[in-house]
Amino acid sequence: MNNSRKVFYKILIATSSACAITTCLLMPTSCGATVPLKMTSEQINQFANALKNPLPQTAAYQPMINWMNGSNAENKHKLLLLGYDGTRVDAAARLSEDSAIFSNAYNGHPYFAHCGGAKRGNQKTSSNPGWCSVFTGVWGRENGIKNNDSDGVLKKPIIQSTLANRGIETYFGNCEFGWVWNSIMENSTVDYHGKSSDADILIDAKQRISEDYPAVFCIFDDVDHNGHRTGFDPDNSQYMDALKETDAKAKELISTVESRDNEDWMIVMTTDHGGNGKRGHGGNSDGEFYTWFSCNKNIFA
Repeated sequence: MNNSRKVFYKILIATSSACAITTCLLMPTSCGATVPLKMTSEQINQFANALKNPLPQTAAYQPMINWMNGSNAENKHKLLLLGYDGTRVDAAARLSEDSAIFSNAYNGHPYFAHCGGAKRGNQKTSSNPGWCSVFTGVWGRENGIKNNDSDGVLKKPIIQSTLANRGIETYFGNCEFGWVWNSIMENSTVDYHGKSSDADILIDAKQRISEDYPAVFCIFDDVDHNGHRTGFDPDNSQYMDALKETDAKAKELISTVESRDNEDWMIVMTTDHGGNGKRGHGGNSDGEFYTWFSCNKNIFA
């Protein structure tokens, strides 16, 4: 083989290797790497913190408790938590500035957060461990719920029960994982309702607000349902349409509480997990691991 052919084959081999490396970075199904989030730098900059420093999804628990502890006759504190089950952060980032997520956020900037445990991979990026971490303020290794298995035993009280046990009327509406909450709420004083649709949850929540409930918790499931049916992907129009419809329900509830006089509402919005770009979640890819918070109060400073 002459020298020119040797040089040609060396270049060909090097080029093929580089292509293989690029494929590995972009295709986790064949190489085990992480699919990057589908976010532009402009979308990333909409958030108050850096993507490399996300808040743990446990971070809102204590501020919510502190807020309700500060309520009195002259300063009537109330709490609304709106859960968007299965909403990827890069999907939320594509909503407009007048969406509930962005318009509710303090200074217009939501926060990057994460699920999956204190150390990435410690618990499944799924609904049961995700919401239990949000509602107990500790991860699954401490609260006992690290996956969606029905044999998990919750070792810490969720915030809904804590508030209700103090005599604070607390509504909790949800249509996802009824078997989890049914067992937790079996002997609870929480006004819990497992509903058949997000529309029913909206009606129920508006009714409780009109009845002067101080604490209202809602988990909307349509985004997660569409993700499992059509794919957890911000490029998937059906997934994004479900997110926009959920956000519209959230805006309706926010308008309801803002129309009330002499009440100071903390409004917290978040999700339990993201998705893997296909029809599932539970793993450690960026799309599953990263979540988000939006709050109208400056609780994360």
